[in-house]
Amino acid sequence: MVVLKEINTHSEDYAFVETLMDSAFPADERRDVAGQRYNVDHNEKMRCLLIKDGDVNVGFITVWSLPSGFSYVEHLAIADNMRQCGYGTLSLAALVSMPGVSSVILEVEMPTTDEAKRRISFYEKCGFSLWPRPYIQPAYSSDKQSLPMRIMTLGSCADGAIESAVAEIRGLVYGVRG
Repeated sequence: MVVLKEINTHSEDYAFVETLMDSAFPADERRDVAGQRYNVDHNEKMRCLLIKDGDVNVGFITVWSLPSGFSYVEHLAIADNMRQCGYGTLSLAALVSMPGVSSVILEVEMPTTDEAKRRISFYEKCGFSLWPRPYIQPAYSSDKQSLPMRIMTLGSCADGAIESAVAEIRGLVYGVRG
């Protein structure tokens, strides 16, 4: 049974999260270790959820509560040896069943590689829809690159609500003003 367990950097399981974050996401798609640790421990809008199946660490989700009511999934990763076992689907279902989570928004890579296309297809099978508007993920810091991405949403999402959520992501998550 999949369980989402909120953890911080003092948890004995946090090293698993950091290792998986480094292996699952390119440097431009994650903040530096100190910035990530700070948000996990001190940012009330962000939660780090360890995905567990019994005593086994399966993956993690970092999720932000946005003022618009959206939950922004910043990162979702399943350990290599646990992929293709249904854990991603089960984890998203567990997330959506949590109190206060109804509309979910996330970024995905452009569908230019087979892996990116599979990832988009996975989210579509989980009920997400691609937002047709262009989107650039802001750089996490001055030494990282901004990236063309796509936005996907789950739940009741009018275009204006998505625009508001994207503006909140840019401000809260990436620190972009204006």
